[in-house]
Amino acid sequence: MTDNLTILLVDDDRVDRMAFERYADTHDFPHDYKLAGSVKEASEALKNNKFDAVILDYMLGEGTAFDLFDQVGDTPFILVTGLGDAGVAVKAMKAGAADYLIKDSEGVYLQALAHTIEKAVKNKLNEQELANYRQRLVALVEERTANLSREIVDRKRIEADLRQSEKQWQMTFDAIGDMVTIHDTEFNMLRVNRATTDFLQKEPSELVGRL
Repeated sequence: MTDNLTILLVDDDRVDRMAFERYADTHDFPHDYKLAGSVKEASEALKNNKFDAVILDYMLGEGTAFDLFDQVGDTPFILVTGLGDAGVAVKAMKAGAADYLIKDSEGVYLQALAHTIEKAVKNKLNEQELANYRQRLVALVEERTANLSREIVDRKRIEADLRQSEKQWQMTFDAIGDMVTIHDTEFNMLRVNRATTDFLQKEPSELVGRL
């Protein structure tokens, strides 16, 4: 169940606003609400207050609900349209509306309002959680990629150092004027210096591995 929410309902029809208040009072509407009767009033309310959801009547006298979409921002909003305004509802959904309701003269749409609000807020929270999860995943991938890049650089540096060390060792080994050979435990030759190859007139590959 959704916790208590704060709702802004924007409707320029005074009778419809009164119908909403009457419904909210008699049906134990579960959320706090603020009413606005024009684009200007709604704009001020959005500027000075934080709402969990916004209900926007499409026709607002001096404008339409679309004039408020930018100010609503990331707050989930629901469009209320008159009969025959299906095209407007589709346009609003494409513009980011969480849902829409068809306003009827009997006020039946009011019965669906609380559930529609809660569903819109829950969906928005799920979207935010998914976006946060994706951001964390991207951050983890970037971090892992950076670590791997550093590991590759370090490994290449170590390999280069080893090659240089090996080269220096071999130069030192070959600089010894006497014949020097290194053997394993079975007396197979592992290393021979240049004095040895020069004396035997053989390449190192011809001697390494032999007794």
